[in-house]
Amino acid sequence: MYPLLEFYRDGQHLGTVRQGSQSLLRFRHAAHCRDFLEQLLAARRTSFHVDGIDCRLKVAPGLFGLLSATPTVLGGLSLRDNLGLAVPQEPADLLDARIAHARTVTGLLAGIELARRTDSLDWRQRLELNLLQVWLRAPDCLLCERLLDGGRGSALEGLPALFRQRYPLRAVCYVQHGPARLPPGLATVIEL
Repeated sequence: MYPLLEFYRDGQHLGTVRQGSQSLLRFRHAAHCRDFLEQLLAARRTSFHVDGIDCRLKVAPGLFGLLSATPTVLGGLSLRDNLGLAVPQEPADLLDARIAHARTVTGLLAGIELARRTDSLDWRQRLELNLLQVWLRAPDCLLCERLLDGGRGSALEGLPALFRQRYPLRAVCYVQHGPARLPPGLATVIEL
């Protein structure tokens, strides 16, 4: 399996996130966790630094999708419009077919009209919307930010598992700060 991300401190290799693996990146501070995600998702370079850690992308920037415990949706838009933002070049008829297929296969947002505005969704529904956006983009790696925090973790384990079922050769990488319950099937823990 090829590497997606590598981490070094003072020239010493700390760990690698690989294709098809499930990994946990554990940061010492919440600010470092946020800084890492911001730099990775906005990456214009193949290398950046967080708290003295050299983070090296081994794949093109833009091949990462984010599922966060703080889901991001554009509240003034409909479900369909939010999903369309994931693949903006997609023709409308093909997008509608892909959305219908993804909803059927995953069971996410079942029974909710695509015309519904997203500002009326509850927290769990917003997470499901974010996962459907990632599903449509098919990134090489699903980043799961703080899904293991607090008591909500066990209720959310099924979301990354859905991604793994559809894309078994893609990576799932949990991004946490501080102690966290380890998800099942975890291959690597990288302490940053």
